[in-house]
Amino acid sequence: HRDLHSFPTRRSSDLNDEAMEVPISGTADPNSIVEVVISDGNNPITSGPFTVGPSGTWATTFDVTQLEDGTLTVNTFSTTAAGNTATSTSQIELDTTSPVVTIDTPIAGDDVITEPEQTAVVISGTSEPDAVVVIEVSDGGSSIQTTADASPSGDWTATVNVASLDDGSLTITASSEDAAGNTGSISHPVIHNTNSVPVVITTPIAGDDVVNGDEDNFLFISGT
Repeated sequence: HRDLHSFPTRRSSDLNDEAMEVPISGTADPNSIVEVVISDGNNPITSGPFTVGPSGTWATTFDVTQLEDGTLTVNTFSTTAAGNTATSTSQIELDTTSPVVTIDTPIAGDDVITEPEQTAVVISGTSEPDAVVVIEVSDGGSSIQTTADASPSGDWTATVNVASLDDGSLTITASSEDAAGNTGSISHPVIHNTNSVPVVITTPIAGDDVVNGDEDNFLFISGT
């Protein structure tokens, strides 16, 4: 009989996407019976038995969304018409866990971005080590985007210019993708306020901008 092989698919990146339909294929003697078992060590899932076609190739798919992340073992068993048996074992990695991304708050000290601050807003946070973090700031109609490279410890920092965005509520979103293709993101709201009202002191103070001995115990100051 021919050697039996199973070929692992690429790692899963989404519980509702790749993990629901993991293709595994291989070869065996034509017309032999094949059964495939994939397991996380505690929860086996079986496909088959099914009959191999005249070409000697076979293929099946698995829904592995109920298995635990980590190393999965794929065992393939075949039996020829003559009763000869063969076994093949392969391993694949299941990674469906989204990376954790954080944003340090408050932004700009108080979550309010003023006119002097708007051209250089520092945004920082954490992600998986060495990940590329995409930072987007949106006013609901327009947005700006930049990227930051996380350090080996996972810290990242970016500086953005939000002067082109409208005043009002802004949403800052940081997202990252891990090596398996899983994405994680977090959002944080801030206020963009460039219409500051100037503070004016009414003068002269004390009528003549001179505070005398009679006035120093009750000095009245006003303004707008």
